[in-house]
Amino acid sequence: DLGFKVMECETQQEIYDNFGTGNPKTIKPSQKAPPPLFSDVIFKKGIVSIREVDITEVARQITLLQFELYSKINKFELLHRAWSPRKYGPIGQSKSISAFIQQCNTLTHFTSYLILTKTDYRRRADMIKYFIVLAEKFVRIKNFSSMTAIISALGSTQISRLKKTWELIPQHVLANFNRMDSLMSIGKNYSEYRNMLKFIDSNSEPCLPFFGVY
Repeated sequence: DLGFKVMECETQQEIYDNFGTGNPKTIKPSQKAPPPLFSDVIFKKGIVSIREVDITEVARQITLLQFELYSKINKFELLHRAWSPRKYGPIGQSKSISAFIQQCNTLTHFTSYLILTKTDYRRRADMIKYFIVLAEKFVRIKNFSSMTAIISALGSTQISRLKKTWELIPQHVLANFNRMDSLMSIGKNYSEYRNMLKFIDSNSEPCLPFFGVY
């Protein structure tokens, strides 16, 4: 049993000797990264609005930020999260997991902030529509982590109660939001999301999973 084997180890080095360092392996990309969808002219302005950058490029850049944090997570950090340090003693730390989760939470708060700071409900509706489309972009590149962060913000009490604002969202956009919301439904124990992951080839298709499932 893995748990008992770990408990028999008295030092961190013994864990490494028995199970390896747990560091993720680097996999070379199968194809070149696509060219960026913005020019240097935009950034010469100084402060740039998120709406001034192509939405596909916004999705790509956020995905790269999250992937950098996700790629630092190793198996011992996952074991540490499922462990009971107070009962069995510490087996390491999970700083990379904390950093990854914090970045996801930041995206959720950022989404809520940009919507709620709009005083006119028409502008709020336009911002909600923007983030629904951005969430769709994440689904297309299989970044389910960032997609869930945005869906969480849109489904929060402070956003979902804006009935007058939501009435301005086009039906086809609203339908896409409902599909993504259903995909990550905790009430179904993420069953739809789990089924979707079965059809993703981990060897050839990059994927940033939603960490809350694990």
